[in-house]
Amino acid sequence: MNIDYSDTIMEAFHSPQYVYVADEKVDLIGYAGDMAIGEYVQLYFHVQKAANYADNKIMQARFSAIGGVLLISAAEKLCSLLEGLTFEEALKYCDPEIGLPHILEAPNEKIYSINFVTQAFYKAFETLTSHSSIL
Repeated sequence: MNIDYSDTIMEAFHSPQYVYVADEKVDLIGYAGDMAIGEYVQLYFHVQKAANYADNKIMQARFSAIGGVLLISAAEKLCSLLEGLTFEEALKYCDPEIGLPHILEAPNEKIYSINFVTQAFYKAFETLTSHSSIL
């Protein structure tokens, strides 16, 4: 099957700027994927903690991934959009109507790749709520 990816997807895939480097400060890690299909992503966040959970600010977002063009592009694009946002502000990018699938103009048959990225985002911040002493 030949998939025609948008220019936005290809640009993010060919020029990644948000790949995780081992010496960067990390407060939260979220992961998702399915190695049976060769798709796995980890998101790394440095967060400025706030009294109100929704106001935690994402100071830095990075990713590491094994997978196809759309998974890597989605992780790259999400990281580029999240820095400087609060958790509440960042949630809009996980919305399938206005978030990453829309921004990337993603083909419907590969939407699961984007879903892995948004799942990793949610898992990172679930960690924050279940272990409030992390930060």
